[in-house]
Amino acid sequence: MCVARALLTNPTVLLADEPTAALDSTARRTIEDLGVSVAAGGVPIVWVTHDTDQLRRLADHAMILIGGEVAAFGHVEELADHENPAVRKLIGAA
Repeated sequence: MCVARALLTNPTVLLADEPTAALDSTARRTIEDLGVSVAAGGVPIVWVTHDTDQLRRLADHAMILIGGEVAAFGHVEELADHENPAVRKLIGAA
């Protein structure tokens, strides 16, 4: 419901903090597909997730926070080779 309400305002950027955290797999895929569609329509999305599989499915770029500080930012595939093993683990590359 919150996603629908946010989209009604024609946002220039959509901020989504764990939008699928409490959903079953079918609902999660529906929201993910909606996010992909919105992004393809030109609306950038900042999508917060702790789900590395979801990160790998959806993200072009990722910002990795460790201890409340930015540990890495970049294209997901580039971060797979990051010098910090914790960063590699958080994006599901380790």
